[in-house]
Amino acid sequence: MSDNIDICLAYVVTAEEMREYLGTDNPTRNIIDEKIWGFWEHIANSFGCRGVGICMTVYENDQPKELYFGGYSFD
Repeated sequence: MSDNIDICLAYVVTAEEMREYLGTDNPTRNIIDEKIWGFWEHIANSFGCRGVGICMTVYENDQPKELYFGGYSFD
């Protein structure tokens, strides 16, 4: 995992980015599912890169429950 967006790495999404693109820094799975495309647009528009991954903690009842991994493929 990485603190920077780069090809072939899973970038750890910051609390600030979660608040900006997901509306909270403790996102539930439903929030992520509904709003993740806005974050992917940000990555594509800002960095123009494919082949990157993201990681963030998913919350349930304000408690960490699981890790979310997503990616933007090369093909």
